[in-house]
Amino acid sequence: MLQNGLKSFIANNAMLKRWFKEIACPVGSQRLSCGVEVRDSYDSTAIGAELCYMASGATGCYGVLFSNMMAECRDSEYSDYCGNCRNVFGCVALLNKSFCVFNKQYSEDEYWKLVDEIKTNMIKSGEYGEFFPPHLSPFPYQASVMASYKGYDDFDNAKKYGYRFEEIPEENLEINVKVLETDNVPDDINNTDDTILNELIFDKKNNKLFRYTKIELDFRRKFGLPLPREHFTARLKKKREKFGSIDLKFYERTCPVCKSKFETAYSPEDPRIVYCESCYLKEIV
Repeated sequence: MLQNGLKSFIANNAMLKRWFKEIACPVGSQRLSCGVEVRDSYDSTAIGAELCYMASGATGCYGVLFSNMMAECRDSEYSDYCGNCRNVFGCVALLNKSFCVFNKQYSEDEYWKLVDEIKTNMIKSGEYGEFFPPHLSPFPYQASVMASYKGYDDFDNAKKYGYRFEEIPEENLEINVKVLETDNVPDDINNTDDTILNELIFDKKNNKLFRYTKIELDFRRKFGLPLPREHFTARLKKKREKFGSIDLKFYERTCPVCKSKFETAYSPEDPRIVYCESCYLKEIV
């Protein structure tokens, strides 16, 4: 059962348009992806953020633009993995810094003069106002999380947009421990002892090696769940395929109960039941 598409994953929201997977975003946020308590932001993934634009992974940030994985930062642009910084531009992995450009410290006056020069040149070249270009990704596209989502596995199309691809060689590991094929993993978690944590598990189906962790084993014992037989990347891929496309398109669908029409992120081909908001609330309340 899925709620009216424009509210499918949302609570306590107002004036939020064309969002995707938003929860508890108060006012004025648009086209967000995975955000909690985000205000007046656009094209961002964020938690507890305000006035952010094209900020991927912004936590507790204010006025962060075109940046990635920033925490407790303010008024910063084109930066990556910085924490508790203010007024930084083009910086990487800084902590508790202010008025830095390309990780170099400047006085406040020097900072604004240099940033103005850089942004003026970027505007002239057409670079300013866009997120980091695809070729700067630290991972080859085919090895990234994005490639496992339905609709984003067209590698030829990704190449047209400048995403980088490279051959990923298979690792030749020297194996000095016992290898257990998944066919021999016990079906009953109660028949599984801790020695399995010392063994490499071979997923013959996907031709991958992996290990079980103590946390995973304890969790499955607690709930009486058998250990998984596939490599975790194969399991994640299956989950994302079930989730469906993340192409941010909206479709018109008809409520199966009251026959009213509404917009939703779930395509007409999606077999899941999608209700309008009023029928959804009647169903769950």
